[in-house]
Amino acid sequence: MGNLNVAQFMERVGGAATPAEVEWLERWRTNDANFTDPERFHIFDDPAISIVIGAGCLNRTADVWKRINARQTFNREVGLYPAATPGENREEQNRHE
Repeated sequence: MGNLNVAQFMERVGGAATPAEVEWLERWRTNDANFTDPERFHIFDDPAISIVIGAGCLNRTADVWKRINARQTFNREVGLYPAATPGENREEQNRHE
């Protein structure tokens, strides 16, 4: 399912992030595809490049993502998907039991 770091993501989408922006965003990235921390995000590259992002992380990083894309529009669509919180996962499991 792919596991891109921020620099790899920028290379794949033609992003024009500064080294400082890459380093700052990398602080919030996780290698764990099944994370529950709302302050983290994970970048997938298969089947398409997408970012699963916790609500707190989105609030913290949204302006940086927008600034990078405004500087030079990404060369493809990038899906940003909200990460489920641990409580949401339990509620969903209870509905199916």
